[in-house]
Amino acid sequence: FGASPDMIVVLDDSKRIVELIPPVDFPLQVDREASLGRELGEVFPDIGVSPQQLAEALGGEGVFQHGFRVAGEGGTVHLELRAARSGSSNTVILMRDVSRAHEAQTKLKWQALTFAHIGDAIMVADMRGRVIDWNPAAEKLFGYTKSEAVGLGLHEIYGGDDPAAFRNEFTEAIRSAQCWESRATFVHRDGAAGQCDVVFVTLRDEDDTPLALVGVNREARPEAEAEVAPPLPRQGDATDKEMVAQATATATATARAEIHGRLRANLKTISTLLGLQARGEGVGAETARAGKGRVDALAMLQSHMIGDGQFARIDFGAYLKELIGELLEREAPEEADVTVRLHAKGVILPAGLAMPVALIANELLCNAFRHGCADCAEVAVECTIELDAQTGRGWLMVQDDAGALPLGFTLGSAPGLGLKIVRGLAERIGGEVEVEDGIESEFRVGFRLPTRA
Repeated sequence: FGASPDMIVVLDDSKRIVELIPPVDFPLQVDREASLGRELGEVFPDIGVSPQQLAEALGGEGVFQHGFRVAGEGGTVHLELRAARSGSSNTVILMRDVSRAHEAQTKLKWQALTFAHIGDAIMVADMRGRVIDWNPAAEKLFGYTKSEAVGLGLHEIYGGDDPAAFRNEFTEAIRSAQCWESRATFVHRDGAAGQCDVVFVTLRDEDDTPLALVGVNREARPEAEAEVAPPLPRQGDATDKEMVAQATATATATARAEIHGRLRANLKTISTLLGLQARGEGVGAETARAGKGRVDALAMLQSHMIGDGQFARIDFGAYLKELIGELLEREAPEEADVTVRLHAKGVILPAGLAMPVALIANELLCNAFRHGCADCAEVAVECTIELDAQTGRGWLMVQDDAGALPLGFTLGSAPGLGLKIVRGLAERIGGEVEVEDGIESEFRVGFRLPTRA
């Protein structure tokens, strides 16, 4: 009995306790000597089963099962009781702590409710890009029932006239960035074309093995600008023309804010779902937490959109400042005194370039805060981004003075997914990763600037 996870209680024919064997680390502390000779309900007042009910339930040869919860030192404890007769008079009861199983079931129910009732169209695809599940909102947006959608290729939904080009773009984005984001044209079941803002991310298991792709879609309404229609000007009336220009600019800004808000909401939805996986323990939970952090980093990017009429620029200096603040709070050890110097004032990046550079910055800063600060009481971290318009090149540097990297460290041998993402994204944006090791360790990522930056 010593190795059993169950508390064992033996009742005599009068339903009084004649033996009680608590396991090690059981969440309820019960005094064995004080329990002997007492009724079950006296020792466990929250059990919710009277001696009469127990006797009636065990009148035959079956096993009686009953769940109940009690207040433990660390919060509510969920217990499962199983009782059966032993011989002609005694009853053996096994009580097991099922709190973790109950928590897992609650999470699954929460996920299922979120999946079913959220307004965003969520779809899950296998790693080949074939739909394996989608929610009622996806049925409404795309026109296919779940049974009709399962098995469809993503290229059949988003590919339009050039499914091969879509596959190439999507596959490369998932391979290098673990994420694909787009204002995409889709084909409705009835053949009509529509547009949606969509984000896909990769879900991985505790070994970093890709399991599935999850996408969040929200219908795009390009006509949002027209919803705030300015008044028609009278010919030759300069004052009215100015009013029209002002109203048009206001409507455009409103539409831009709406689009950015939708993208941020889409990313936050994925972050919430990943957060459910991250509340547990172990490697799997750590993988989920890292994935949630990457999605949060992308969502944050939407807050720093500035426009030239084409929604195409990111205030990357302001973004890095906010990102560093978030990561310091989340990743740096509480006992470490971390100083961060940021050199990125006035840096503006095109939105298409900002997303991979943001993910690279997130990984390198996480690495510095989480690992570089692990064994040091005081650490100085420096983050710099430089752009050279003459050469068409840019550089992102993250440096810390926490000491040398592990002996034999190479980018190719680094464990985990983080530095693999950095390498893949650097290749995608026409760059490379350089590492300088010593008293101060520095990761330097070069990248190519677009021709029209």
